[in-house]
Amino acid sequence: MTNSKPTAIGALVLAGARHAGDPLCAQEGVASKAVLDIGGKPMIIHVLDALNMANIEGDTWVLGAIKQRLLQLFQAMM
Repeated sequence: MTNSKPTAIGALVLAGARHAGDPLCAQEGVASKAVLDIGGKPMIIHVLDALNMANIEGDTWVLGAIKQRLLQLFQAMM
């Protein structure tokens, strides 16, 4: 048995979309709730801000069906 440190656990954020559509997304004209504007910024940004404040160690992965839109949001944050 070795005395190695446990690996840091990151986070997985699911930012998919419903196959049958979502009434709220349809009403707001967005493809996914992840990009739905809440208080002036997309919902996914609120989730990532909360993870950042929680000091989650390790990588944070975002899995989503609307890759291009999520990439645009992340690039705007940089």
